[in-house]
Amino acid sequence: MNFIFFILIIIIFLVILYYYAAKTSEPFNIEIPKYTLEYSCKFSAEAKYNDTRYTMIFNNNFKNKEGQIFDKFKIIKPFRDFYNNNKKNPHQLAFGFDKQIGKIYYNDDDKHIYGIAFNNNKFSTRIYKPTYNIDKKIIDEFIGTDKSTLLFKLFNITNNLVYVRYENNIATSYHFCIDFYTIKNYNKQIKELLTTCNCNISNIDVWINKNQNKYIRWIGITNTNNKLEITIYYRIEIL
Repeated sequence: MNFIFFILIIIIFLVILYYYAAKTSEPFNIEIPKYTLEYSCKFSAEAKYNDTRYTMIFNNNFKNKEGQIFDKFKIIKPFRDFYNNNKKNPHQLAFGFDKQIGKIYYNDDDKHIYGIAFNNNKFSTRIYKPTYNIDKKIIDEFIGTDKSTLLFKLFNITNNLVYVRYENNIATSYHFCIDFYTIKNYNKQIKELLTTCNCNISNIDVWINKNQNKYIRWIGITNTNNKLEITIYYRIEIL
């Protein structure tokens, strides 16, 4: 009887030891700063829309905690190296997730956003440069005058902040900051823009109904071989 009791005590002790060891070593128990979630949905000419994309954004609350954040979200070494070797005085740190695509961004003193992405087994860097009062003629040339005029009209674009993405010193996309319109209230404008840009809007009402109360924050436009991709970035709250 005493032997059986002794064995039970040993088993209970080992279970408790294993539980605390696992809890201590698990990186997801690390306390990290608060972050903002920004979702996005990409529409293109052929493929069905992709709404599996999201970005985690840390604002001025992450300094000296980057290592813990990297560990918690299992950020790969090339992304860590890109950040650690290039940052100067970052004010924002963000991670983008999209199926098999990963990205890391940081915003430095020069207000540029620097990023690196991993896609199709390749790494690529990009820089986003801010501008106000963008010359509409630039967008006319990028997507066509009719589409450009419609974009500016539908979303009241005047002196909005615009981030221009450069890859290999070539402007590959334009991201327009939007004044937090809800998807529900702007669903007609969204559909009109996407249709005019020849994007596939199959089952778009499913996406609209799912996210109707979220707020549009950015509209991104990419032109790849004269085929447009429109990305809607949106958040749960106005932040």
